[in-house]
Amino acid sequence: MMKIRLDGSTYDEEFAFVICYPYPTEEEYLRRIRSLIEKGIEEIVLEGTSNIGKYRVLGKGFRGVVVKARSKFGMVAVKLRRVDSPRDDLLNEARFLRIANAIGVGPLVYAYDRDFIIMELVEGSRLPDWILAEKDQELIRKVIIELLEQAVRLDLIGLDHGELSRPIRHVLITKDGRPYILDFESASLERRPRNLTGIIQYLLIRESEVSKRLNEIFEIHDKKSLIEAIRQYKRTPSLRTFKAILKRIGVEGVN
Repeated sequence: MMKIRLDGSTYDEEFAFVICYPYPTEEEYLRRIRSLIEKGIEEIVLEGTSNIGKYRVLGKGFRGVVVKARSKFGMVAVKLRRVDSPRDDLLNEARFLRIANAIGVGPLVYAYDRDFIIMELVEGSRLPDWILAEKDQELIRKVIIELLEQAVRLDLIGLDHGELSRPIRHVLITKDGRPYILDFESASLERRPRNLTGIIQYLLIRESEVSKRLNEIFEIHDKKSLIEAIRQYKRTPSLRTFKAILKRIGVEGVN
């Protein structure tokens, strides 16, 4: 594991590929480093499952790079905007995540500017991997119900995540069994929210090893009535229609 303490006065040509991936310049590198220092980042911890040159990072996507860092907030994750990203900044993503935070969804946002978001470090397993590997069926039930409740909370405030019908990279389950919805870069307050219907289609309706296991755990035998309950919720999203879905999967008494 490598650690690099941030220095806003010196250009590090190799490390610049992490901070300004994939086309670094000295000017942009120093500007970002100074802004990170100003927001409380002290050191970048270079570990993870993705590579940029000789360095390891937590994640690398089409629009950003995620690194682990030590900061005045403790250990955090920092999402850095790729310099070739089609998005001009990360401001909307940070604002949407803050809105989600207000209802108990997503990693906490500590600080942000146009090119990065400093947030709670969430370490865990991707949703499908966790479902297929976890042996405690009661824990699986608990986590899935909590995840569905988070999706409903997003629906009811009008915030559509935009990617929960394909949640493979967008939901992590921590070692202590807490689900986190990540990556609000495609989120919107303008379109009709489809968070619950998207994720429940993936988890319980669409044919896959994941849905097969969950159908067994929740003992779902009447999928037609579940699909009808989902349609009712889609027409009229509310706690009442959500509870009707839960009833179809054998869950009672959820507030």
